[in-house]
Amino acid sequence: MVPETYVLVESFLFITILNSICISIFRFEPSLYASLCYLASGLLCLMIAVYTPYVSVGRHNAEMRRIDEKITAAQNAQYEAVMKSNFELRRIRHDMKNHLLAIRNMAEKTSNPELIGYVDSILGEISSATVPYRTGNDIADAIIADKTAKANKRGLDLKVSGDMAGAKIEANDIVTILANLLDNAIEAVCRLYGTELSSEQKTIELELRKNANFLYIIEKNISGDKIDKGIIRSSKDSPDHGFGVFNIRKTVKKYGGEFDISCESIEGASLYIVEVEVILPMNR
Repeated sequence: MVPETYVLVESFLFITILNSICISIFRFEPSLYASLCYLASGLLCLMIAVYTPYVSVGRHNAEMRRIDEKITAAQNAQYEAVMKSNFELRRIRHDMKNHLLAIRNMAEKTSNPELIGYVDSILGEISSATVPYRTGNDIADAIIADKTAKANKRGLDLKVSGDMAGAKIEANDIVTILANLLDNAIEAVCRLYGTELSSEQKTIELELRKNANFLYIIEKNISGDKIDKGIIRSSKDSPDHGFGVFNIRKTVKKYGGEFDISCESIEGASLYIVEVEVILPMNR
Protein backbone atom coordinates (compact mmCIF):
# COMPACT_ATOMS: atom_id res chain seq x y z
CA MET A 1 0.00 0.00 0.00
CA VAL A 2 1.39 3.40 -1.01
CA PRO A 3 1.79 6.15 1.67
CA GLU A 4 -1.09 8.19 0.20
CA THR A 5 -3.46 5.26 0.77
CA TYR A 6 -2.50 5.19 4.45
CA VAL A 7 -3.36 8.88 4.70
CA LEU A 8 -6.77 8.26 3.14
CA VAL A 9 -7.53 5.36 5.48
CA GLU A 10 -6.45 7.40 8.49
CA SER A 11 -8.69 10.25 7.38
CA PHE A 12 -11.65 7.89 7.08
CA LEU A 13 -10.99 6.49 10.57
CA PHE A 14 -10.74 10.04 11.96
CA ILE A 15 -14.14 10.97 10.47
CA THR A 16 -15.69 7.72 11.81
CA ILE A 17 -14.37 8.37 15.33
CA LEU A 18 -15.58 12.00 15.15
CA ASN A 19 -19.02 10.76 14.11
CA SER A 20 -19.13 8.34 17.06
CA ILE A 21 -18.20 11.12 19.49
CA CYS A 22 -20.92 13.34 18.04
CA ILE A 23 -23.50 10.56 18.51
CA SER A 24 -22.60 10.15 22.20
CA ILE A 25 -22.49 13.89 22.96
CA PHE A 26 -25.30 15.28 20.82
CA ARG A 27 -27.77 12.38 20.71
CA PHE A 28 -30.37 14.54 22.50
CA GLU A 29 -29.92 17.46 20.03
CA PRO A 30 -31.10 16.04 16.68
CA SER A 31 -30.71 19.25 14.68
CA LEU A 32 -27.15 19.87 15.93
CA TYR A 33 -26.26 16.23 15.43
CA ALA A 34 -27.57 16.32 11.82
CA SER A 35 -25.48 19.42 11.10
CA LEU A 36 -22.36 17.74 12.46
CA CYS A 37 -23.10 14.65 10.39
CA TYR A 38 -23.30 16.77 7.26
CA LEU A 39 -20.00 18.43 8.22
CA ALA A 40 -18.33 15.07 8.81
CA SER A 41 -19.62 13.73 5.49
CA GLY A 42 -18.37 16.82 3.72
CA LEU A 43 -14.93 16.44 5.27
CA LEU A 44 -14.80 12.80 4.19
CA CYS A 45 -15.76 13.70 0.61
CA LEU A 46 -13.13 16.44 0.60
CA MET A 47 -10.47 14.00 1.83
CA ILE A 48 -11.40 11.52 -0.90
CA ALA A 49 -11.35 14.23 -3.60
CA VAL A 50 -7.95 15.54 -2.45
CA TYR A 51 -6.12 12.25 -1.92
CA THR A 52 -7.52 10.05 -4.71
CA PRO A 53 -5.27 11.62 -7.41
CA TYR A 54 -2.23 11.12 -5.15
CA VAL A 55 -3.12 7.46 -4.69
CA SER A 56 -3.30 7.05 -8.47
CA VAL A 57 0.06 8.81 -8.97
CA GLY A 58 1.64 6.74 -6.20
CA ARG A 59 0.49 3.51 -7.82
CA HIS A 60 1.78 4.66 -11.21
CA ASN A 61 5.20 5.54 -9.76
CA ALA A 62 5.39 2.21 -7.93
CA GLU A 63 4.57 0.37 -11.17
CA MET A 64 7.20 2.38 -13.08
CA ARG A 65 9.79 1.48 -10.42
CA ARG A 66 8.92 -2.21 -10.77
CA ILE A 67 9.22 -2.01 -14.57
CA ASP A 68 12.55 -0.18 -14.27
CA GLU A 69 13.90 -2.86 -11.89
CA LYS A 70 12.87 -5.60 -14.33
CA ILE A 71 14.52 -3.79 -17.26
CA THR A 72 17.73 -3.27 -15.26
CA ALA A 73 17.78 -6.94 -14.22
CA ALA A 74 17.27 -8.02 -17.85
CA GLN A 75 20.08 -5.70 -18.99
CA ASN A 76 22.41 -7.11 -16.32
CA ALA A 77 21.65 -10.68 -17.40
CA GLN A 78 22.16 -9.75 -21.06
CA TYR A 79 25.55 -8.11 -20.52
CA GLU A 80 26.76 -10.90 -18.20
CA ALA A 81 25.83 -13.42 -20.90
CA VAL A 82 27.66 -11.33 -23.53
CA MET A 83 30.69 -11.10 -21.24
CA LYS A 84 30.82 -14.90 -20.81
CA SER A 85 30.30 -15.40 -24.52
CA ASN A 86 33.12 -12.96 -25.32
CA PHE A 87 35.45 -14.86 -22.97
CA GLU A 88 34.68 -18.17 -24.70
CA LEU A 89 35.10 -16.62 -28.14
CA ARG A 90 38.47 -15.12 -27.15
CA ARG A 91 39.62 -18.52 -25.84
CA ILE A 92 38.52 -20.35 -29.01
CA ARG A 93 39.93 -17.59 -31.25
CA HIS A 94 43.28 -17.77 -29.47
CA ASP A 95 43.57 -21.54 -30.02
CA MET A 96 42.33 -21.32 -33.61
CA LYS A 97 44.86 -18.60 -34.41
CA ASN A 98 47.69 -20.76 -33.08
CA HIS A 99 46.51 -23.75 -35.17
CA LEU A 100 46.25 -21.59 -38.30
CA LEU A 101 49.75 -20.19 -37.74
CA ALA A 102 51.05 -23.77 -37.55
CA ILE A 103 49.24 -24.65 -40.80
CA ARG A 104 50.65 -21.52 -42.47
CA ASN A 105 54.16 -22.51 -41.39
CA MET A 106 53.71 -25.96 -42.97
CA ALA A 107 52.32 -24.38 -46.15
CA GLU A 108 55.41 -22.17 -46.41
CA LYS A 109 57.65 -25.22 -46.12
CA THR A 110 55.77 -26.95 -48.94
CA SER A 111 55.64 -23.74 -51.04
CA ASN A 112 51.84 -23.68 -51.31
CA PRO A 113 50.91 -20.02 -52.02
CA GLU A 114 47.19 -20.82 -52.38
CA LEU A 115 46.98 -22.29 -48.90
CA ILE A 116 49.09 -19.46 -47.46
CA GLY A 117 46.72 -16.89 -48.95
CA TYR A 118 43.67 -18.75 -47.64
CA VAL A 119 45.10 -19.01 -44.11
CA ASP A 120 46.11 -15.32 -44.17
CA SER A 121 42.55 -14.30 -45.10
CA ILE A 122 41.12 -16.29 -42.18
CA LEU A 123 43.73 -14.83 -39.80
CA GLY A 124 42.71 -11.35 -40.95
CA GLU A 125 39.04 -12.06 -40.20
CA ILE A 126 39.92 -13.41 -36.75
CA SER A 127 41.96 -10.30 -35.95
CA SER A 128 39.13 -7.97 -36.97
CA ALA A 129 36.48 -9.90 -34.99
CA THR A 130 37.60 -8.61 -31.61
CA VAL A 131 36.00 -6.55 -28.85
CA PRO A 132 36.08 -2.94 -30.19
CA TYR A 133 37.51 -1.42 -27.03
CA ARG A 134 39.07 -2.52 -23.74
CA THR A 135 38.21 -0.43 -20.71
CA GLY A 136 39.59 -2.68 -17.99
CA ASN A 137 36.04 -3.72 -17.04
CA ASP A 138 34.34 -6.68 -18.76
CA ILE A 139 30.79 -5.38 -18.27
CA ALA A 140 31.73 -1.96 -19.69
CA ASP A 141 33.42 -3.72 -22.64
CA ALA A 142 30.24 -5.70 -23.35
CA ILE A 143 28.08 -2.57 -23.21
CA ILE A 144 30.42 -0.63 -25.51
CA ALA A 145 30.53 -3.56 -27.98
CA ASP A 146 26.72 -3.73 -28.01
CA LYS A 147 26.23 0.04 -28.41
CA THR A 148 28.98 0.26 -31.06
CA ALA A 149 27.09 -2.32 -33.14
CA LYS A 150 23.82 -0.45 -32.53
CA ALA A 151 25.38 2.87 -33.58
CA ASN A 152 27.05 1.39 -36.68
CA LYS A 153 23.75 -0.09 -37.88
CA ARG A 154 22.36 3.46 -37.83
CA GLY A 155 25.28 4.93 -39.71
CA LEU A 156 26.88 6.40 -36.58
CA ASP A 157 30.32 6.01 -35.05
CA LEU A 158 31.17 5.49 -31.38
CA LYS A 159 34.60 6.77 -30.39
CA VAL A 160 35.91 5.61 -27.00
CA SER A 161 39.03 6.71 -25.14
CA GLY A 162 40.55 6.04 -21.71
CA ASP A 163 39.76 3.25 -19.26
CA MET A 164 38.05 2.57 -15.94
CA ALA A 165 40.26 -0.20 -14.58
CA GLY A 166 40.23 -0.30 -10.78
CA ALA A 167 36.96 1.59 -10.33
CA LYS A 168 34.85 -0.02 -7.58
CA ILE A 169 31.45 0.23 -9.24
CA GLU A 170 28.82 -2.53 -9.11
CA ALA A 171 28.03 -4.28 -12.40
CA ASN A 172 24.35 -3.25 -12.43
CA ASP A 173 25.33 0.39 -11.85
CA ILE A 174 27.81 0.30 -14.75
CA VAL A 175 24.95 -0.99 -16.92
CA THR A 176 22.58 1.75 -15.73
CA ILE A 177 25.08 4.56 -16.37
CA LEU A 178 26.79 3.50 -19.60
CA ALA A 179 23.81 1.82 -21.32
CA ASN A 180 21.51 4.79 -20.67
CA LEU A 181 24.17 7.36 -21.62
CA LEU A 182 24.90 5.69 -24.95
CA ASP A 183 21.26 4.81 -25.74
CA ASN A 184 20.23 8.42 -25.14
CA ALA A 185 23.07 9.68 -27.36
CA ILE A 186 22.26 7.28 -30.22
CA GLU A 187 18.55 8.14 -30.05
CA ALA A 188 19.31 11.89 -29.99
CA VAL A 189 21.41 11.70 -33.16
CA CYS A 190 18.92 9.36 -34.86
CA ARG A 191 16.15 11.94 -34.30
CA LEU A 192 18.12 14.18 -36.69
CA TYR A 193 17.55 11.88 -39.68
CA GLY A 194 16.79 14.15 -42.62
CA THR A 195 19.31 16.72 -41.38
CA GLU A 196 22.60 16.87 -43.27
CA LEU A 197 25.33 15.93 -40.79
CA SER A 198 29.10 15.73 -41.19
CA SER A 199 31.00 12.56 -40.26
CA GLU A 200 32.18 14.38 -37.12
CA GLN A 201 28.60 15.18 -36.15
CA LYS A 202 27.67 11.51 -36.60
CA THR A 203 30.32 10.56 -34.05
CA ILE A 204 29.41 9.94 -30.40
CA GLU A 205 32.34 10.41 -28.04
CA LEU A 206 32.81 8.55 -24.78
CA GLU A 207 35.80 9.44 -22.61
CA LEU A 208 36.76 7.48 -19.50
CA ARG A 209 39.25 9.45 -17.43
CA LYS A 210 40.48 8.76 -13.92
CA ASN A 211 42.89 9.76 -11.20
CA ALA A 212 43.65 8.26 -7.79
CA ASN A 213 40.30 9.39 -6.36
CA PHE A 214 37.73 9.82 -9.11
CA LEU A 215 36.44 8.32 -12.35
CA TYR A 216 35.17 10.79 -14.96
CA ILE A 217 32.73 9.51 -17.59
CA ILE A 218 32.23 12.15 -20.28
CA GLU A 219 29.90 11.65 -23.24
CA LYS A 220 29.34 14.08 -26.14
CA ASN A 221 26.89 13.99 -29.02
CA ILE A 222 25.01 16.28 -31.36
CA SER A 223 21.30 16.82 -30.69
CA GLY A 224 18.30 18.86 -31.77
CA ASP A 225 17.06 18.91 -28.17
CA LYS A 226 17.92 21.82 -25.90
CA ILE A 227 19.02 21.39 -22.29
CA ASP A 228 17.06 23.55 -19.88
CA LYS A 229 18.10 23.49 -16.21
CA GLY A 230 19.57 20.02 -16.61
CA ILE A 231 16.44 18.65 -18.34
CA ILE A 232 16.35 17.59 -22.00
CA ARG A 233 13.55 19.47 -23.77
CA SER A 234 12.47 17.44 -26.78
CA SER A 235 9.77 18.18 -29.32
CA LYS A 236 9.16 14.42 -29.47
CA ASP A 237 8.60 13.72 -25.79
CA SER A 238 7.15 10.31 -24.93
CA PRO A 239 5.73 9.12 -21.55
CA ASP A 240 9.10 7.55 -20.65
CA HIS A 241 11.25 10.38 -22.04
CA GLY A 242 13.93 11.37 -19.54
CA PHE A 243 13.60 8.14 -17.55
CA GLY A 244 17.16 7.08 -18.49
CA VAL A 245 18.60 10.37 -17.20
CA PHE A 246 16.60 9.97 -13.99
CA ASN A 247 18.10 6.49 -13.47
CA ILE A 248 21.63 7.79 -14.08
CA ARG A 249 21.11 10.61 -11.55
CA LYS A 250 19.78 8.14 -8.98
CA THR A 251 22.74 5.78 -9.45
CA VAL A 252 25.30 8.60 -9.27
CA LYS A 253 23.67 9.87 -6.06
CA LYS A 254 24.04 6.38 -4.56
CA TYR A 255 27.85 6.76 -4.84
CA GLY A 256 27.86 10.37 -3.65
CA GLY A 257 29.05 11.39 -7.11
CA GLU A 258 28.18 14.26 -9.42
CA PHE A 259 26.10 14.44 -12.59
CA ASP A 260 26.06 17.36 -15.00
CA ILE A 261 24.43 17.82 -18.40
CA SER A 262 24.96 20.88 -20.55
CA CYS A 263 24.70 22.00 -24.17
CA GLU A 264 26.33 24.46 -26.52
CA SER A 265 24.48 25.77 -29.55
CA ILE A 266 26.01 25.36 -33.01
CA GLU A 267 26.18 28.66 -34.82
CA GLY A 268 23.90 28.90 -37.85
CA ALA A 269 21.94 25.73 -37.03
CA SER A 270 19.21 24.65 -34.64
CA LEU A 271 21.54 22.04 -33.23
CA TYR A 272 23.41 21.59 -29.96
CA ILE A 273 26.49 19.79 -28.71
CA VAL A 274 25.31 17.95 -25.60
CA GLU A 275 27.89 17.02 -22.97
CA VAL A 276 27.13 14.72 -20.05
CA GLU A 277 29.66 14.34 -17.25
CA VAL A 278 29.47 11.75 -14.49
CA ILE A 279 31.98 11.85 -11.63
CA LEU A 280 32.24 8.81 -9.35
CA PRO A 281 34.68 7.93 -6.54
CA MET A 282 37.20 5.27 -7.55
CA ASN A 283 36.79 3.56 -4.17
CA ARG A 284 33.34 3.66 -2.66
